[in-house]
Amino acid sequence: MAKRLVPDPPAIGLATGFRFPDALIGGVHVDRHGGPILLPRPDELPAVVQTYLGDDRVPIIAGYLYGGVAALEESVRTAVDAIIHS
Repeated sequence: MAKRLVPDPPAIGLATGFRFPDALIGGVHVDRHGGPILLPRPDELPAVVQTYLGDDRVPIIAGYLYGGVAALEESVRTAVDAIIHS
């Protein structure tokens, strides 16, 4: 859905779908920065999200992770960072 609605986001937000408040507030915040909220599992960045982040497009300038390491493991942050800064 993000690919269709926001094909060239200047920013992205990630929150686990298991923590409703993080996703709700994060969605509002990242929308103000022109980006979508993506909902990976707490411990894994799904292939579909990796593909979306790595698609050839205008570079993503900012990435926001909502809920901290209590919600999204460090491995998710590291994977996102590697993709958007490659």
